[in-house]
Order: sequence, then structure tokens, then C-alpha cells
Amino acid sequence: MMMFLVVIGCSKVEDALPIHKITGTVYDANNVVVQNVTINLTGNSSASTQTDTNGKYNFYSLTNGTYTLTITSPTGYSSMTVTLSNGDGVADFRPESNAAGTFTYAAGSLNIIWNNSNFPCNGPTVGPEVDPVTITTTTMTMGDMTWTRSPAGAANDPAGTWTSTDDNGNSYTLIITGTASGSLSVTANIATCTWLETYHSTGDYGVWTGYNDPAHSVTSVSLEGTGIPSQALTYSASNGDWSSGVDFGASPPAFPYTYNFTITKVTSWVETVTISCFVDPLPTVTAPGATVTTATPAFSWNAVANALQYQVKVYDGSSEIWRSDKTASLSIVYNSSTPLITGKTYSYQVIVRGTADCPKGQSYTQGSFTTSF
Repeated sequence: MMMFLVVIGCSKVEDALPIHKITGTVYDANNVVVQNVTINLTGNSSASTQTDTNGKYNFYSLTNGTYTLTITSPTGYSSMTVTLSNGDGVADFRPESNAAGTFTYAAGSLNIIWNNSNFPCNGPTVGPEVDPVTITTTTMTMGDMTWTRSPAGAANDPAGTWTSTDDNGNSYTLIITGTASGSLSVTANIATCTWLETYHSTGDYGVWTGYNDPAHSVTSVSLEGTGIPSQALTYSASNGDWSSGVDFGASPPAFPYTYNFTITKVTSWVETVTISCFVDPLPTVTAPGATVTTATPAFSWNAVANALQYQVKVYDGSSEIWRSDKTASLSIVYNSSTPLITGKTYSYQVIVRGTADCPKGQSYTQGSFTTSF
């Protein structure tokens, strides 16, 4: 009887152990699954396995902890780190994206010429690029991304190794060699090219959705989700993406909103994106007034609590003629290469680009002015 009780007690201890799995799929550059690829696992335990005919792999009976997964052949895949904490893990492998070029740096601006790039999206394209930057010893703000340098360098010196992650979870490593001029290269693990952002203006709520494809390598993209039963997206060469929007009007449906993108390249696959917030506060514009007497008017607005960044767009009729850089400042001066013409009426938007509580949402206030100078 005593032996039976001891055995039952041991069984209960074993059942309480947190046992999980890590699964995933290996894709090539065309998003086609790759079979017979060896995946190596290290961390709390070590193991190896191969992908099946569907490109999938599994590691079972794993306890809580941090694990590293690597592929030695074929080359071009970065290692993946998965931390298990009372749940299973997923790690899909896609080839690294790479780009390289040369740069000059002066007066807070990086002037880059990208010589090569195989990024499918959210990265450099071959040709010139000019980016205003703010460089401290450990951080660099460039566009809407913040980069971190390790080890630290000198302020206003771009040289070093920088890392960043964008809103979609794509991770980047940028290596800059030189101070005033030199070379630079960037590698990235692109998890997804899809994007989704809610918007809110006076009495109006909606969602913008899209798939970034600057090289136009995808043959079709279709979408279904909240407010969109099913539709094919149209490619915009000027924006380099497949995009669409849904306007809910003054009464949006209850969250969450889930959207499924079906993307076709060599094969088809589905990417799912979910969002569950709006940026409710609208910016209060303090300038310009109804009449503008200068060709370079200033836009200013009151702060919105926890706003991440702001942006201004100016329109001539239905055509956008200028969009400012994203900024944390509460004012910005019109500096478009398209000059304003006296006697015309222009419309504009002052936009809140995300808050701490809703980083993938925006709100905006619209206005107009007439020029007289």
C-alpha cells in the first residue's frame, strides 16, 4: 500500500513539469517551402531534426527556457532564438535580406547610394537615398526607426554596428564604416511584409491595410477580414505596395479586427494581422491660419498625450504635394520641392502617428488655407 502511494506521488510531480514544443517552417526566397533541411537546437536541451515534405519541423518535450535554432545548410539563414514560458514556440525560417552601399555624412544627413539589395520589402532599394538623422553615443533616429549602437560611439559619428526592429517584428543589423564617408551594409530577418494601421478623424474611423512590395515581385494579393468580405488588392507603383482601406464611419465595430492576406508569388501563402485599438485624441492645430502670407508656412499643434510622432501632409486638390518627416516636435515648416502658388487654396492634415497605447494607429485633424504673398 505504501509503495502504491509513492508511485502515485511521483506521477503527479512528472505531470506538473512544463513540457512544450517548438515548431516552424523553412521557406526559400520565393516563399516556397524547403524539405530535408537540418535544424539544430541548443539551449536547455540539444537535438536535431529535418523538415518534412511541407517544409515543417518539430521539437517536442521541451521545458521552459531559451533555445537557439540554426541551419548550417543551405546558407543564408540567420539563427533564431525562442524563449518558452509555459507555452509552445514557433520559429519560421526565411533567408536573410542584404544590402550594401556607400555614404557621406554631414550636417545631420546620411546621403546613401545603395549598390545592391535583395530586400523583398521594408528595406533599401538600389539607388540614392537621403535620410536626416540624429546620432547620440548609443542611438540613431532615422525616419520612423530608432537604432541602437553597441558598443557606444561618439555623438554625430555614424560609425559602428546598429540594430533595430520595426513595428512588424522585422529585425535589422546595420554596419557603418567611416565617419564623414565610407561604406555601409545591412542584413535583416524579414518576418512579414504586411501592414495594418487604424485611423481616426472627426466622426470617422477606419483601417488601412497593405502588403509592401517595392520590387513588384508578387503577382497578386487578396484580402478578407473585418469590414472586407473578400477583395483583390491593386498594386501601386508609386507607393510600391498592394493596399486597401475600409471606412467604418462614425460607429466602428467592436475589436479585435483580423485580416487575412493571401499572397501569390511562385506559390500562395496566408499572413494574418490583428489590431485592437484606435488613437482617439485628435491634434489641435494652432497654425497656419486661414490665410498664409509666406511660401514656407509653419504648421504647429498642441501635444497629444503619449504621442509617438507627428506628421504633416499638404494637398493640392486630391494630389498630395508634400509630407513632412515624422517628428516628435510640435511644429514643422513647409519645405517641399513643390512651391506653393499665391492665390490658391490648399488642404492639409496634421497627424498623430501612434501613441504608447496604440503604436499602429493614427488620428488626424484636417484644415485648409489660402495663400496670399
